[in-house]
Amino acid sequence: MKILNRNNSLDSLRGVAVLLVIFFHLEKFLVTDVYFFNGGYLGVDIFFVISGYILTKQIIFERINNNYIDLQNFIFRRIRRLLPTLLIMLIISSIIIYVFFSKNSANEFYKTIFYTIFFIYNIKLMTFPADEGYHQISSDPFLHTWSLGAEFQIYIFFFIFIIVCYNFYKSVYFRINFIFFIIIISFLLCLFFHNFSSNINFYSPITRSWEFFFGSLIAYKEENIKIVSNKILINLLSLFSILLILFFTKTLNSNSFHPGFLTIFPVLSTGILIITLQNQVN
Repeated sequence: MKILNRNNSLDSLRGVAVLLVIFFHLEKFLVTDVYFFNGGYLGVDIFFVISGYILTKQIIFERINNNYIDLQNFIFRRIRRLLPTLLIMLIISSIIIYVFFSKNSANEFYKTIFYTIFFIYNIKLMTFPADEGYHQISSDPFLHTWSLGAEFQIYIFFFIFIIVCYNFYKSVYFRINFIFFIIIISFLLCLFFHNFSSNINFYSPITRSWEFFFGSLIAYKEENIKIVSNKILINLLSLFSILLILFFTKTLNSNSFHPGFLTIFPVLSTGILIITLQNQVN
């Protein structure tokens, strides 16, 4: 059986995405007039794009080389990737909360653990009023786990997409057009929910799916995406994409419409980085 070669550069890019989120939270504890990671939460958007690309590549590879997709095994692999680290973090956090926090505070945190372990904390956060959004409740030690819930729920959408595309509509053109449709609908809902509820817009897997499926679209179309062989131009494209991501990391803040129109630029930049990194490997 052939094995899909992993591009370590993509894993490094995902690591950078995680670091952006960590630095975003750490900066809130600093007393300074200059902040470099106001928009560090963009790391989540970058992560979703990369995840969409990698998962779709795995599906395409498995289909081509094994002539079938073991969807059950695919789902279990996702759970095995997410659950162990999450459980270790929750156990350690629970001990710290039990020792250092008051009983009332501990009880509130334990409720959060329940939502987190079933990957539904983002759904709970969607019910919060607008003045208790992501930037207003950053003192919650489990706040960052909302993205795990959204990611897992997007996986469910993705599994449905795979079942439909590979069992009922086997045309590659259908898959690509279906992905375009998902991206457009998800993005339009993102714009709609921002006016209706900023928390739904921020935490919902529906308003984040367009980022994941953009990565999926690159996986399906990358063979048709012509990248020039000029290494200088490739490096310039990569540098421009990195600078654009850093620019929005610095300029976006808690008052920015996110995800929204401006999110398109770091998402597109991530797509360009994926294509150029893969081009260097191939």
